Amino acid sequence: LLEQKCTTGAKDSVYLLIHYFPLIKNRFNGKVQRCKKQVILCANQHETTSGNVSQSMKWKRAITQQIYGYDETHNGVTKSKKRLFLTFVNPKGGKGIAKKMWLNTVKPMLEVAGITSVVVYTEYSGHARDYVQECKDIYKYSAIMTVSGDGIVFEVFNGLMKRDDNLDAIKIPLAIIPGGSGNGLCAAILHQCGVPLTMMDAVYVAIRGASTPLEYGPS
Repeated sequence: LLEQKCTTGAKDSVYLLIHYFPLIKNRFNGKVQRCKKQVILCANQHETTSGNVSQSMKWKRAITQQIYGYDETHNGVTKSKKRLFLTFVNPKGGKGIAKKMWLNTVKPMLEVAGITSVVVYTEYSGHARDYVQECKDIYKYSAIMTVSGDGIVFEVFNGLMKRDDNLDAIKIPLAIIPGGSGNGLCAAILHQCGVPLTMMDAVYVAIRGASTPLEYGPS
């Protein structure tokens, strides 16, 4: 489940729109795949719009608590803060389809999850490495995302390790979205998380914040 937003309706009703991405078994080929679905809840128990808005916000808080393990109204909890991703997109990745994947699949899913992205389209070999090595405010990002093949992923690793504060910088979570011709590292991480190698699954894992430790040593 990714997003809840309220819209007012007739007779002071308020509708809570919920986006969710369940795993569904295809009845024709038997394969399990993640699909995008929506459900609308109607709050109409109160006589005023404000009362129904309050009711729908209670539902939203309860759902958020169940999904992420925190109440978003508690500003003192780190997880309740707005998440900001630094995202590298290789426009030449996957024979040129990585940018389309970003615009059509990844970006919309992040938006309904309330995640903001600072997007960098890589322009040359080593661009991502140079960017993260020189970034002065790297710690404002909740995670670094790559929409590419394994090449950009290793550029990010190398850039983080070249920083003077590399022991801290390397702890920033890395969200790897398969968008290249070679996606071996992403496949291994998704397998560790128990999900298939698809772009939607990879984005879903990133949004949920699932992570796994990874040993890394510069060559």
